[in-house]
Amino acid sequence: MWKVYVLIGIVTAVVAFLWASALEYMQENHPDYKGSNNSGFDFDDEIKDWDVTVADGLDEIEKEEK
Repeated sequence: MWKVYVLIGIVTAVVAFLWASALEYMQENHPDYKGSNNSGFDFDDEIKDWDVTVADGLDEIEKEEK
């Protein structure tokens, strides 16, 4: 069983090293990159009426259940 723990530790260390290397590469070679991938999701924007759209119509449903 100890072999499994050692293997998990090694894999985790390799992933962490590769991730840190990629972050350093991006910081050095693309300092103006802000993480936007133009997919339509911009998590840096303010949440615009999200809670209103999620709860839209909820009052009517609760009234119908009573």
